[in-house]
Amino acid sequence: MTRMIKRVLSTSLLFALCGLDAQAQILNAASCSSSAVQSAINSASTGSTVNVPAGSCSWAASSVSISKAITLSGAGRGATIINVGGGNPAFTITKQTAGVIRVQGFTFSASNNNNLPHPIVVTGSWPGGQPVIFENNAFILSAATMVDVAVAGGVIFANNTFTGGQNDFLLTVKDLTNTSSWTTADSFGTRDTSGTQNIYIETNTFNGGSNGILDCDDNCRVVMRYNTFIDS
Repeated sequence: MTRMIKRVLSTSLLFALCGLDAQAQILNAASCSSSAVQSAINSASTGSTVNVPAGSCSWAASSVSISKAITLSGAGRGATIINVGGGNPAFTITKQTAGVIRVQGFTFSASNNNNLPHPIVVTGSWPGGQPVIFENNAFILSAATMVDVAVAGGVIFANNTFTGGQNDFLLTVKDLTNTSSWTTADSFGTRDTSGTQNIYIETNTFNGGSNGILDCDDNCRVVMRYNTFIDS
């Protein structure tokens, strides 16, 4: 059964955040291997784009991390395929105050992996720090959970596809340390004009995960809207 929530595609938030990206150099990773990608990230400066070529690679535990405001861009869904299920976390992203971090154009897969932390982890300060944006990616799970968002807000998932089994949790949203979120004023609706206060999950397509697309609690603020759910 397909349940679809339709709207005229609103990209105002993402467009507003485009202005936060500084203009800088483009770097090309030698391959999609974790060592090649991390080497290119290490050479990047704020505002840079790191392009990752097409290929199929596996990233082991703690092998790739981003802690600077850059764009990490694959060659497209189905072209740059990364298995992140070999260790937890394989890919860590830390929010930055200097600008937005973007991850786009990848297929990430994981199987037989439900151990904490999960394969991809997003962390950082809240309410400070600019957003981490995942857009135009595919996430494929089998007996696994893919992403831990360990910060109260300032993370955006837009125009991605998530595919998993009935019992797969696609996203786990838990900020176990930032208890100030409970005592900070409401940030929903027009009160979050910068995308830094809430976690936005919008214009994605979810296939499966009917027992738990989203595991959300522990100080986090989530807006989930304008998505398509198939057998979810």
